[in-house]
Amino acid sequence: MAPIDSEDYILADLATVLDKGDLVKDGYDFVGWNTSGDGKGVPYNVGEQLTIVDNITLFAQWKAQPIDPVNPGKPVDDSNKGSLNGLNLPKTGAQYDAHYFSNTGLNFRNIYLI
Repeated sequence: MAPIDSEDYILADLATVLDKGDLVKDGYDFVGWNTSGDGKGVPYNVGEQLTIVDNITLFAQWKAQPIDPVNPGKPVDDSNKGSLNGLNLPKTGAQYDAHYFSNTGLNFRNIYLI
């Protein structure tokens, strides 16, 4: 259930942006709030103060958790990572096909990490 601020506010009061409460989205991490569901509105971080100018609805914003290409369905193990153009990859023992990088702007046929 989304958190609801039960405080009563008047114009120009400061309100503190609440945490996500019990909200969960499998395969995603909560990254904050936004005044628009598509993330194109005004972003707010948990704990940030906002000035009350009218009723406001904030939409949860989510970031997809990285998927381990070697073991899909498992979160990436952060203790054994390298980085390639912002991608987090296991440092050794993996082969990646070109389709893994299709949305990165990188062009590779195969990548071998040894």
